[in-house]
Amino acid sequence: MVINHFAARATITLKQLQGHRVTVCQQRAYLLSLKTFYLSIVNGKGPFEEFESNELDSDDKWLLSSCRRYAGSHKKSRDFFLNQGSLVMAKMEQMSEVDIDFLVKEVTKLFVEAAARISRIVGERDANNEISDELPAVLPNELVRLEHS
Repeated sequence: MVINHFAARATITLKQLQGHRVTVCQQRAYLLSLKTFYLSIVNGKGPFEEFESNELDSDDKWLLSSCRRYAGSHKKSRDFFLNQGSLVMAKMEQMSEVDIDFLVKEVTKLFVEAAARISRIVGERDANNEISDELPAVLPNELVRLEHS
């Protein structure tokens, strides 16, 4: 369920980015919206300056991205898990506290790292608002596939 939140939003955004009439300004807005969504899931903050991230690093309640510019709240992520419905609650009741803590940390890292890396994406178009002549080996919509059950 958590992965569905992650993948569904990414799929929509990546498809929007490929539109032939999407300007660079619109690309930035779509990416900012995706980054903001991911950070909101984990009560994320950022981007930080180095001194700001050092203060959060000493606090166990926050998980920093590898670039140390974004952080997610461990407590908010745990609350997000607990609100995923009875199936998730039942599974979590069967897990040890250590396993739950590990799972929550990993999912928080997923959302925080995604937000940090999205912030480094640069949209490109030529003067005629056309896409580049060189296509990447893998198109963005092929990176994320949403499975329907």
